Amino acid sequence: MSKVNLLNWRRKKLIQRTRRVIVAGILLIGLLGISTYITFLHHQTQIGDLRMTNALSQELAKTLVQRIHQQQSLLEQVDFENAERKRIEQVQHELATYSFFFNG
Repeated sequence: MSKVNLLNWRRKKLIQRTRRVIVAGILLIGLLGISTYITFLHHQTQIGDLRMTNALSQELAKTLVQRIHQQQSLLEQVDFENAERKRIEQVQHELATYSFFFNG
């Protein structure tokens, strides 16, 4: 081969390689864009699920707080009634003791 033919052959090969690199780059950029879009959609779905879960947990927390307050009120009422019952039992015991001494 002559020098001119060799140079032309090298130039053609270089152009072919350059085209392959450019096409591969374009394909990689396209795949990156597609994967970014798919990831974005997936994260949007997850964000929607998290928001729904957050709303449900907030409602559950409110319900639990209300029930805890109700339970505390009931416990206070039970404690009050228990103290009242103890006072009544003490008075009954004193009456029984006094009646034993006075009746004889």
